[in-house]
Amino acid sequence: MKPQSAMAARKISRCILLFLCIQFASTTGMAENETSEPILRPHQLWSIKSVEPTTTKVVIGRIEEWNDMHAVHVSLLGVPAPPGLVTPDGTMTVSHMPFEMSAIAGSVDQLLESDVAPGAEFEEGYQVWKSEKGGIYSITVMQAVGLLSEMLEQNSQ
Repeated sequence: MKPQSAMAARKISRCILLFLCIQFASTTGMAENETSEPILRPHQLWSIKSVEPTTTKVVIGRIEEWNDMHAVHVSLLGVPAPPGLVTPDGTMTVSHMPFEMSAIAGSVDQLLESDVAPGAEFEEGYQVWKSEKGGIYSITVMQAVGLLSEMLEQNSQ
């Protein structure tokens, strides 16, 4: 091999090595970001993941241990009112809904604010849940909103 050819081969090898290092670093970083769960804290306001645009937002009211799991107690704001339920702006507030931590973590999208009070009747709903020894949702927020809407629509008929 001529000296110029050897130098060119080393340059190409370095470029390939640099490219592979950059690729490895960027894909490793992406994998970590994709699998990491959001840090959830009381008084956070989150948008939620949804196939179609939604006005529904989640306010975290309380996080606690519950039956060897973490229960995240939330208020839902801006929930589209189901047909038959008339509200001034076409939305409603759900003051208290308890979810499994993983269900909320998989439901939230963007942190919007960090100092928001839950719905006005959150504490009352929480106390009823606690006294009745209620359960928690293990489905996504959108699935729970769908079930709630179906129930309210049936009750309004």
